Amino acid sequence: FSNVSVNHKNVVLVILGGVDVGNPTSITQEVIDKYDSDAINFLGHQSNIKNFIEESDAVVLPSYREGLPRVLLEAMSMSKPIIGSDVAGCREVVNNEVNGFLVKPQDVASLELSILKMIELTDIERFKMGDEGREMVEKYFSDEVICGQYLDLIKKII
Repeated sequence: FSNVSVNHKNVVLVILGGVDVGNPTSITQEVIDKYDSDAINFLGHQSNIKNFIEESDAVVLPSYREGLPRVLLEAMSMSKPIIGSDVAGCREVVNNEVNGFLVKPQDVASLELSILKMIELTDIERFKMGDEGREMVEKYFSDEVICGQYLDLIKKII
């Protein structure tokens, strides 16, 4: 992420989540130690991320595989634009260039490019993306909608 930190000195990437020692695809502590800096802050596991999302300009989830990504739904519900990998789960909530950006999975260059695109948006453009995400959550992912779909399915089965 050298282009992000060198060309955008006012940008700080805050990375949440702990090291999963048992997972061979997880980031290692050595990598964290190597890149931890003023521009990239690794804060480890956090039990409540609401304040982090609130303070952010965008939320990024570069997952290799995902169910329905709760963190992206939470960000969308808080009107934040999002960046997610083009994998099942993420692609269901990221409407590319509408409420955020999709990136190629396991592709650092694609991720960096999308982060740079997000940084270069105007505040108004980022707010519009966030509003689009909020509308999407309300329309497709609210508790009322999801519970209604479950109840409809149960009624069909019974």
